Amino acid sequence: MTSYQTLKDDLTAAVSHGALRGIVMEVDSPGGQVTGCSEAAAAVKAASEHLPVIAMVVGDACSAALWIVSAADHIAITPTLAIGSLGCCCSITDRRGADEKAGVKTHEIISSQTPNKRPDVATDSGRAAIQKIADDTAAVFIAQVAAYRGLSVDVVGSEQFGQGAVFIGQAAVDAGLADEVSTFDDVMAELVGDEDETLSGLLQVA
Repeated sequence: MTSYQTLKDDLTAAVSHGALRGIVMEVDSPGGQVTGCSEAAAAVKAASEHLPVIAMVVGDACSAALWIVSAADHIAITPTLAIGSLGCCCSITDRRGADEKAGVKTHEIISSQTPNKRPDVATDSGRAAIQKIADDTAAVFIAQVAAYRGLSVDVVGSEQFGQGAVFIGQAAVDAGLADEVSTFDDVMAELVGDEDETLSGLLQVA
């Protein structure tokens, strides 16, 4: 597992190393939390201003992982793996029915000045408030992916980009989510070039 902070630390180390020729991010993630994701993507973009950064999708690169890899200079994906799942999800577990059956009652008093502090997903107004949170967060996600990929917000938010769907291999390249179908070995060989060179000039972030 690689945390957002670990990724940022590794990128900082690579940039400050002074003798590296490039960075390969080996990606396999179904996604993650919003908190810290934008900053991790920004760190990838910042590193790319000093060294070429290639994202090699060897598993999935979905949701938060898509956000991060979109900031790389180049995204390669193997033929059978997935990238996509643009957008955000708010998950809320409502245990009130179960608690009622168990004889448990929770009384919550909200300050009069802040009636919107605890939106109730069981009500239309509460669900609308939570929906707005998801939509506003997704708008940032879409805008940043569009900027990193050199595309318009309209394209990234359109059916072309899947609107939350995932794409496999070549379909991801055709849609604009990735740049080529390749393998990890081929990407590394292309970066290294001369067969006599070692991989010491590359940082792999898994």
